[in-house]
Amino acid sequence: SNILSKLNVSSRTQAALYAVRIGLVEELGEQ
Repeated sequence: SNILSKLNVSSRTQAALYAVRIGLVEELGEQ
């Protein structure tokens, strides 16, 4: 379960970074 926990945290981090990247791209696109 420890490995699954680490993978879950990693996937959440990657998902968060991906969302931030999309947000930055949208902001730059509007400007």
